[in-house]
Amino acid sequence: MMEDILEFIGRYVIKPIISLVRYLVIEIIIEGIIEGVINGIRKLRDKWRNWRERRYWR
Repeated sequence: MMEDILEFIGRYVIKPIISLVRYLVIEIIIEGIIEGVINGIRKLRDKWRNWRERRYWR
């Protein structure tokens, strides 16, 4: 009886919570990586533009 209750709690309560937390953590990590890459590309693009503008002024 007690084993059945613990198995039910483990299967229908704890596993979904762990799955949700795992999904959220992976989602946050992926989103952070993507935002970092996008910001890096923007910085490089801005530096390239500034460098080209400076070159043309000389």
